[in-house]
Amino acid sequence: MKKIYYILKNILYIIKNIYFIYIVAKKYVTFFKYIPIIIKFLKNHFLFLFKLNLKYRDNKNNFKNLINRFRFSNDWFTNNIPNWLYVFEKIESNKINYILEIGSYEGMSSKFLLNYFDNAQIDCVETFTGSDEHADIDFLKVESNFKFNLNNHQERYRLFKMNSKNFFNNKLFRKQFYDLIYIDGSHYKDDVYDDAVNSFEILNKNGIIIFDDFLRKYYVDSDKNVIGAVFKFIEKYSNKIEIILIGY
Repeated sequence: MKKIYYILKNILYIIKNIYFIYIVAKKYVTFFKYIPIIIKFLKNHFLFLFKLNLKYRDNKNNFKNLINRFRFSNDWFTNNIPNWLYVFEKIESNKINYILEIGSYEGMSSKFLLNYFDNAQIDCVETFTGSDEHADIDFLKVESNFKFNLNNHQERYRLFKMNSKNFFNNKLFRKQFYDLIYIDGSHYKDDVYDDAVNSFEILNKNGIIIFDDFLRKYYVDSDKNVIGAVFKFIEKYSNKIEIILIGY
């Protein structure tokens, strides 16, 4: 029964998300662009299920054991680890020197990136006020946890307690260019799109942008979610980017 439930659950997940991708993508890109995107989503989903979860299981468990010694209220990150490692192994880690993270929360993903890229420095942009998704969260505690969790990386990170708009508008705050940018701030389409465009302008050639929660459906209007911003971004820069992986 468990196997049947697992198979049915995955079939439902695939159908639901293919439809979600389709109804948003068709607003921004042509049929010949969104069909390959759907195929890539399917390919990566099965790759994740049958290979990546197993291949990187120890890496994921080791990191989960590590963060048990720190102050984390939620784990919204570790399920990303197999996909991230799959991508990171395709690049030379010594080429990732400067990382920008928009939305750091308690610093779990920051910690993972600093542990993985031994020589990298990271700029963390975080308001510690949350958005309409975080009504019941104590952000004084979140900020305190962030500083505790990254205390042993003090020489390798900078915290910018502000919104991403203010960060991008002041050239004195940021590194000139970044090798890796993780966009996980506001999940509202217009904000995500602005973060993506601003990020692209300061991304090194062959740099990587990661969008968090690509398939999350928080807002009733599907187009207002992260996915709408991503497809708008893809259409704008289609001749300058390569889509490496499509997952959640």
